[in-house]
Amino acid sequence: MGQLIYSMLVSVDGFVADRDGNFDWAVPDEEVLAAINADTANVTTYLYGRKMYEMMHVWETDPAAAGQSPRSAEWARLWCAAQKVVFSTTLDEVWTGRTCLERELRAQDVLALKDGDGDI
Repeated sequence: MGQLIYSMLVSVDGFVADRDGNFDWAVPDEEVLAAINADTANVTTYLYGRKMYEMMHVWETDPAAAGQSPRSAEWARLWCAAQKVVFSTTLDEVWTGRTCLERELRAQDVLALKDGDGDI
């Protein structure tokens, strides 16, 4: 049975983006990437909303993201190997492999994923 893990980079005061909607303030350095990679090594499925998926898909669609450093390449490998479920009523399609689009987040579906192998 897997664990359901909630993880998010946020500022100390709880913000995800700056005043202009940018997230670049939170670009992790190599030490933080090493910790993220270790913490997510057992994750087999990611659950995303539209905005987070739109931010994260670059790990598969933009080679420059993975090419930033060895730790970035490792994170991209881990992310691409995992299943992704995107919950959105506004997206028409997803742009990455191993990704499905769902219109509704249902507790029973998350519980079914949790009963599988690997962390979510």
